[in-house]
Amino acid sequence: MLPDQTRGNGWIVLRAAVLGALLTIGLAFPSAALLALAYRFPVPFAGYESGLAAVPHALLAAAFYGVLGGFWALGLAGSVAGVLIQHAAERSGRRPFPLTCGVAAAIAFAATLSMSVLDKVIGPW
Repeated sequence: MLPDQTRGNGWIVLRAAVLGALLTIGLAFPSAALLALAYRFPVPFAGYESGLAAVPHALLAAAFYGVLGGFWALGLAGSVAGVLIQHAAERSGRRPFPLTCGVAAAIAFAATLSMSVLDKVIGPW
């Protein structure tokens, strides 16, 4: 059964979920580039790289990790956050988009930062 089209609430929630997922996945790439520039980022088959020369490699690495399952995890976290923010915005009367962007950026940065410090948690690989 389709969501109630007279009120549009189902479509609003679906839009919030899709927006949160897409923002989170999309913001993982600049987050990986910034981490490679400022700290380091793991590049498959090359190890940790840092600096300006590592930025293109980090972007490709983010795509590689995303295809291996990272896009699903980021999309799920972003969609849950988008729906929760939409519900909170409906109750408070605020606009959800700026908060959704900020939370999506925080989720993406947390995911890429966890990749950057993974060897400190599980040991060298």
